[in-house]
Amino acid sequence: MNVFGIIITTIITIIETAIMYRLFNAFLTIKKTKPFSILSFIALFSACMLPILSGDIDNIIYSFVICLIVGVTFFKDMMIKRICAVFMLCTILVSTKMLSARICYLLLIKNFDFQFISQALIRSLIILLVYLVLNKVAIWSKEILSNKIWMFISIMSLSTFTAIVISIVPFIFKTETHYNIIIIIIMTLYILGTIATFYVIKEIAQGERSQFLNTQLLMEMQHYNDMEENQNMTRKVLHDMKNHLGVISSFLYDKDIIGAQSYLNNVSETIESIKLKTFCQNKIVNSILNNKYKCFTNLNIKATINICLPNYTSISETDLCSIFSNTIDNAIEACKKIQDNNHRYINIKSTVDKGYFVYTIENSKVNQLTVNNDNFLTDKKNLFMHGYGINIIKSIVNKYNGNIDIQYNENKFSIIIIIKNPSPPKAP
Repeated sequence: MNVFGIIITTIITIIETAIMYRLFNAFLTIKKTKPFSILSFIALFSACMLPILSGDIDNIIYSFVICLIVGVTFFKDMMIKRICAVFMLCTILVSTKMLSARICYLLLIKNFDFQFISQALIRSLIILLVYLVLNKVAIWSKEILSNKIWMFISIMSLSTFTAIVISIVPFIFKTETHYNIIIIIIMTLYILGTIATFYVIKEIAQGERSQFLNTQLLMEMQHYNDMEENQNMTRKVLHDMKNHLGVISSFLYDKDIIGAQSYLNNVSETIESIKLKTFCQNKIVNSILNNKYKCFTNLNIKATINICLPNYTSISETDLCSIFSNTIDNAIEACKKIQDNNHRYINIKSTVDKGYFVYTIENSKVNQLTVNNDNFLTDKKNLFMHGYGINIIKSIVNKYNGNIDIQYNENKFSIIIIIKNPSPPKAP
């Protein structure tokens, strides 16, 4: 290849690398340092420069190894998510290389320099189209999908890709028109199938988000229903207040001080029971805690709640709802298994201090925990519907680049979450 051909091919490959780099960043979160960004770009550039024909097993493996190193080394998402995303994106890159090579053969481009330039240009155009189609979908999958779903989709994609590559190995040196057309159709269908898979991801993600929003809406509706019920109870108490005062006066007239105190205590308890508690300024958290406080009372769980949260946090209302709801629900489930009510307790603390959101919950327990690869397995019968609470919380904490610490022994379980919370935007 002459100097002109090398320069043009290099420029086009740099553009291709830039698109792949943005595609990686759409699905994963890169470590925010310039050296990591530069090194990851160079590594992706070397993967894009590798020529791959259909069935070229060696360079396919090299491409996967390079992309895997990039994903594992330069990005900071959970390891399983990094590996799964790399597998899916690398299959797109390799498929595009195979497709562009066969298109050039089909177009009967014989000049060696022009063939390399044409392949690089076709690859860049295809990857650009893939990026434009997948960019918005990537936002959904990055925020919502659990590690299990990522693993399922990547295994499905990788196994299909491997079967395709193995099936076309016999055609690697055959460049006749009908072979080119067959491989072009196969690789095009694979790329379209991968894109379709990501749109399935979007539908799943939207379903997950809708579930979170429905939970939040139910909490708010419950809060308003509680307020309405309390207002009705308040009107009833006020209506009966004249009668209550009459009864107390009768006790006092008969000099039955103990009876008057007992009756007054009963009236006070009734008034206290209809009062909505204000745990903090944050409306969502306040609604959740009011709702859960009823469970604490009904289940004889001793609850200590110390919340100092402003109405604004950097965490979205949906994610805040998930953190509090999932952790408190898990704590309630653990306490329900304790036979002695005196040993049931839940301590909840949360604040925003020095620019950080800090959340701590501790509860008593007696059940044995089953842990597999840092995943807590549920002891409920319906394994499909339960057991995702901790994973959801970990995913949310990871989304905000926060830290989560989980500690437990035979008698207690605790979670500490720390997430950076910048100041609210100033009003214009």
